[in-house]
Amino acid sequence: MVRVMSSLLVRRACVFGHRRLFHDRSKAQPALSVYDETEEVKKANKAFYLALESLDPDRMINIWYRHSSVRCCLPDSEFVYGYDNVLSLFSKMFSGLSSLIYSLDDLHITQLSGSAAVVSLSALVKFHKFQGHHDVEKDGLFCPGRLISTCNIFEKKGHRWYLTHHQSARGVAVTAAADARSRAPLRASFL
Repeated sequence: MVRVMSSLLVRRACVFGHRRLFHDRSKAQPALSVYDETEEVKKANKAFYLALESLDPDRMINIWYRHSSVRCCLPDSEFVYGYDNVLSLFSKMFSGLSSLIYSLDDLHITQLSGSAAVVSLSALVKFHKFQGHHDVEKDGLFCPGRLISTCNIFEKKGHRWYLTHHQSARGVAVTAAADARSRAPLRASFL
């Protein structure tokens, strides 16, 4: 009934030359400001890296958009397409690690328009690998730090931001001096 009345009012306003149009606001949702949307994208990006650090594939389930169009490319690998394939990639990666730590830097939301956001960043990645049944960390072998450049694309579906594209490229090995400057863990450096 409200919709019919609203339509009649709009037609009547047009017929009588009124400049003000009447809108049915009964279903209107409060719009978030660009600042609020940016903060929501930052939260979604942070959730992705916390899920990575957790080494729990189940935490990735709600990060990625469930669609065949999602894609992921990790350093030294090729693109993987599709939700199930991406989750499988992370499951395999997690199974070979005993720890994974990200220190994020230079985070920029380079585009935020409507329902899409592009996040670019640099990250210092440290990890310990399992070697057979032995933890490499106990043997003194671990990755002291690798700098990667990353692009994440998020899309808003409903009221949530989902990751639809992750691409990271390996940088150079981190020296001890650079490592000392980047020791802050994700939880401290990102908040």
